[in-house]
Amino acid sequence: MREKCLCEKCGSEMIPIKKDSTVGMVCPNCGHGFVTSYIDPIYEDFQEYKIYLTEGNTVTKDNYFLIQSLTNMSMLEIKHLFETTPYLLFKGLAPEVKELKEKLDECSINYSIVPEFKY
Repeated sequence: MREKCLCEKCGSEMIPIKKDSTVGMVCPNCGHGFVTSYIDPIYEDFQEYKIYLTEGNTVTKDNYFLIQSLTNMSMLEIKHLFETTPYLLFKGLAPEVKELKEKLDECSINYSIVPEFKY
């Protein structure tokens, strides 16, 4: 359970505010408050991550279009790619990897990320 934050000016319970990368507390009674910046740790992570396709994938229409959009390979090449795993599909920074990870999850494509991806 969170501890209540009380306004140092009037003693009322303060309410949290969050907008974009700004977070803080404000008093609904007198308007006193404080704010600070919050930067999502994913944007401060400069580690290069690699996404590998792993065994067990089949070529479906959705899988084909996703992999084709990333690699510009033909359907035959993608079919061969799925048969010769592991295959380095992508390398990049955490925000890009997270976006691609979500797309791969959506299509139920088997993959691994190196090093371990915590986002």
